[in-house]
Amino acid sequence: MLFYCLISVTLCRPTKQPLQKFPSHSWGDHGGPWKLHQVAALAALVAGFGHSRSLRPARHEAFAGKVLSSVSLWQTSRKRAIRQHLPEFALNRGDTDEELLQQAASKNSALDMRHYVAAINKSARAGAPEKADACFRELRSARLDPDIFAYTAVINAHARTGDAAGAQRWFKDLVDAALQPDTICYSSVLNACAQAHEPELAESWLLKMIAARVLVNRVAYSTVINAFAQEGDVNSAERWFANMAKDRVEPNAVTYCSMIKAGANKGDVEDAQRWLQCLLAAGLEVPPLAFNTAINACAATGDLASAQHLLLAMREHAIEDTLVTYNSLVKVSAATGDVESAQHWLDALLACRLQPDTQTFNSLLSCGAHRGDMQACENWYQLMESSHAVPDTITYSTMRTACTRSGDYAQAQNWLNKIVENDDEARGMWTARGKVASDPFSESGGTMKKALYRFRSQGDQTIAEHLERALEHQWVYGYPRVPSHEKQLTHGTYKYMAGMQPMTAREIFHIIPESKTILDTFCGSGTVLIEGLVAGKQKCIGADTSPLAIFVSRHHTDAQQLPLDKFVEEAENIAANIARSSDWASLRERIRKVAPELRELRDGLWFAYAVAWRLAHAQVAQSAQNAHGVRSEEVRVGDAKSYFLSTVHRFANQVRELRGEIHGKPTVELHCCDCRMLVLEDQVDAILTSPPYPGVYDYVKAATSDWCQVAGKGRNQNVSVDGLPAELQFPAGTEYFEDSSELGAASLQPRSVAEARAQWQAQQAEWLAAAHRNLCSGGTLTIMVGNGDALEENANEIDCLQSTLSAASLLGFELAAPSET
Repeated sequence: MLFYCLISVTLCRPTKQPLQKFPSHSWGDHGGPWKLHQVAALAALVAGFGHSRSLRPARHEAFAGKVLSSVSLWQTSRKRAIRQHLPEFALNRGDTDEELLQQAASKNSALDMRHYVAAINKSARAGAPEKADACFRELRSARLDPDIFAYTAVINAHARTGDAAGAQRWFKDLVDAALQPDTICYSSVLNACAQAHEPELAESWLLKMIAARVLVNRVAYSTVINAFAQEGDVNSAERWFANMAKDRVEPNAVTYCSMIKAGANKGDVEDAQRWLQCLLAAGLEVPPLAFNTAINACAATGDLASAQHLLLAMREHAIEDTLVTYNSLVKVSAATGDVESAQHWLDALLACRLQPDTQTFNSLLSCGAHRGDMQACENWYQLMESSHAVPDTITYSTMRTACTRSGDYAQAQNWLNKIVENDDEARGMWTARGKVASDPFSESGGTMKKALYRFRSQGDQTIAEHLERALEHQWVYGYPRVPSHEKQLTHGTYKYMAGMQPMTAREIFHIIPESKTILDTFCGSGTVLIEGLVAGKQKCIGADTSPLAIFVSRHHTDAQQLPLDKFVEEAENIAANIARSSDWASLRERIRKVAPELRELRDGLWFAYAVAWRLAHAQVAQSAQNAHGVRSEEVRVGDAKSYFLSTVHRFANQVRELRGEIHGKPTVELHCCDCRMLVLEDQVDAILTSPPYPGVYDYVKAATSDWCQVAGKGRNQNVSVDGLPAELQFPAGTEYFEDSSELGAASLQPRSVAEARAQWQAQQAEWLAAAHRNLCSGGTLTIMVGNGDALEENANEIDCLQSTLSAASLLGFELAAPSET
């Protein structure tokens, strides 16, 4: 079986620490105070005297007299020892590696160990591990034996860039050289693992550090805590915080800030605030970072009230507002598309005489784009230019999104041009395709430049071109509108909460022209099924957990062959008997009374009513529900009669247009079920689908809420009423799917990112196994995978692509051609 994949895709300086005791586990089998020769041996290691060989017991006594004078080094930082080990001229921060060595030669100094260590440290600070490796090799070529300082420097060079593999490799070389790694060596490897976002690996190194009876200090603990905090794994971060306290290592403000970050990255405002209170109670100096991180936690839920409360608390503790503070507040407003609130925080920022930066404006633009408020975006962009903040690719991409959502595709093209003109990587990829920055179209002939999304495709070139073109359609036009030169058909008549762009599905069907039967395991509003019918497929099968999705798909695909003339006639009769044109309740009641034997006709009228209600309701502000759950101003939500009749005539014309595009008598088969439970009588030739994003939506709950409103019921009221479509007889609105196992449902996500990843991986394996079971041998599976429409800074923490590829590979799918952007 072939598998096609589309991807629509985003050191703080330590404070001076007092002398710390060894953790309880570091005493090992000694069981009590250490003897003089043992303290001397350890002091020698810390001072750097005994790093090149083991101190044998017979030599301890002779060495003790020389070392005791250095016991005070327990209270001296390792950094000071290193500085004493190096010549003064080698510490000039402005010198390059080569200049350091040249200075040493010009001062008639031998090119000894200290000069090489200085050069390696310089490369580490510059973030150049390759240069550090080269200096280390040159050191060996000079027939010098690298000491612990040299190894620590090269390990740190890799740690600074998050190269965990490189740091571990040099640590192994250190051990192989019979040197004793110390706290700083281990801490550097811990830092490398944390920088690489591998908290479990960092944890394993901390356990190795403990097993080696090396002093585990505050930095080591804080590094591991922060590694888990970055991933939002609060449980693991709290576990190591408890271990830190057990070993009597006092946490500092940095440690507490990591715990606050753990709650923030999980989107748990309450947990972030709890750790902020712990920091305040500890009597430590509270940095602005602590409050800013807690405020930033509110962005995950758009909890502006909590963010404002934290700002007041920040001021009560005499902590000055910073640019980061206001950037976090703007980000909270952007999460809900609250343009007015975002503008308020920008005004407050300027009133404090702070200078907004690129991040400030990108969050503001994201807020406007979220709402499709092009005017707000243009105003902020003009202010960005006058403020001398430098626009970046995210800026241009967000402006493009705002234009696309407001329907201004010509202006969206201009912002795409800016991407190619200003982003070196995008321009390089564009040029590699034989294009220049001024080229107006991509190879697909669409309005989006491929360079914008930086396509990375593999496999068959022809297939890859189709996949790239499909992604272009998805991001240029979105859901559900098609380009002006194409027929809309029934796509988006009922605008479902998310869906595949019709042109995307159409492009995929060009890859599999020979397939006769197709399946969409997450069919939503039926986009893939409609395009399958138009493409001449003999049988189009859809499955979805949401009953509303099945109801909508049934009408979008014309599955029940609605008698259109009778449909229009009955709708006009119903509308004529409504006393007041704005009376939606009377219109609902009239539809309920249509004869039961005319079920298909009655369901069609319900569909038209639902579409009309949503169109009318979108034109007015949300109003509060009254005590009975029915919106108190429902009668003012548009003209019921006009909206209903115009919808009926428009839908009838769309169905006629669809029928004109279909040849033969294809079959549509719909299943309201979890696709993991789906077992078809006959296997299909191809599957084309787009799974839900993990933790982004609750499709089923949103669907029940939508239909409760359409039916004139409160969200928790019973909607089981005679005359409603069979699929939509919900026992109770928000409780119907309380125990649902809907794949990826936001309300069912575990609390930690690590647990969410594991759950999503298991769910991927389950639905792909069902797809494999229902797909014939040699069939094709095409998936559009995505992490949601989010900027990189807000992107989902789960790598959907890798989890999909991993699960598919284990099931025996052969990857034919992935295309990623």
